[in-house]
Order: sequence, then structure tokens, then C-alpha cells
Amino acid sequence: MKIYLLTHPRELPKPTNTGRLVAEVLGESVRIVEWSRVEPDEALVKLAEQGALALVYPGEGSVELSAALADSGLSDRLKGLVVLDGTWQEARKMFNKSPYLQGIPRIAVEVTGASGYTLRRNQKAEGVCTAECVAYLLQASGQCAEAARLSDRLEAFIEGYANR
Repeated sequence: MKIYLLTHPRELPKPTNTGRLVAEVLGESVRIVEWSRVEPDEALVKLAEQGALALVYPGEGSVELSAALADSGLSDRLKGLVVLDGTWQEARKMFNKSPYLQGIPRIAVEVTGASGYTLRRNQKAEGVCTAECVAYLLQASGQCAEAARLSDRLEAFIEGYANR
């Protein structure tokens, strides 16, 4: 299943962005899409209209990934997961200003511990960074080796950045 990182434009140049780690580790199974309110990505909109996407976004109406994959109606047509890559404030803005995202199924990840991502302040206590989110998705979908590689790469990134 493809992962679409819908990335806020302000997130792309940040050296602390973990979305690029996801693309680095997972290669072709990830596509980074720069979010635009006025010019949404045509391919992503088309997939959303076909019912081929689910959005990783917690809250009311979200279902755990394992439950979504067990739903044969959804899993048969699901071709990708959209992960909003940005701060929590930017993610909320992207969701609220993108009608094509509001009509697709929402997936939640079961976070089992505190985030290890310490490179930014003022994050939600229960929140995780983009790379951690994708690692949880991989783990839940049975791709344990990829999840471990991504988690190891993130840990090395955090350590390397902190030692600068």
C-alpha cells in the first residue's frame, strides 16, 4: 500500500522534518505531495474520489488501521494512506481546507508510548512525528521489518541532530 505524505509547504525546508526520512527508508512506496489549498494534487483528488484512499487522522469517526483492513469493502479498494506531514496546527488547517480529505475514511494509529521525537517544542502530549506515525502504520499492517528500519533511522536522526 502506498503512503502519501501530504506535506505543508512550510514543512518541506525544515531540517527537522521526518517525512524525508520516511521517503528515504521506504523509497517508491512513498510519495511526498506538497499541499496546496487552491491547487490540490490531481492524482490524490482522483484517488480520493474513487474511494481508494484513507486519511490517517485521529478523532471522532476514525477507526484503527487493523479494523479498517479487516473491513473487506474498504481493504479491497484501498490503494493508499494519506499522512498529513506538518505541525498539528498545519495538519488541522490542511484537513479543514481540503474538502477531498473530509470525505474519505479516517484511520487512527494506536500509539503505545510517548513520542521519542524531541526536536520540536509545543507538540501534543499524545502526538507523534510523521516518521513515528508511519512506523506505527507499518507495524499494524504487518510490515515489521520496514517499521524497525524506519524507527532505527529516526532514532539515529534524532541523536545526530541533537549532537550538532
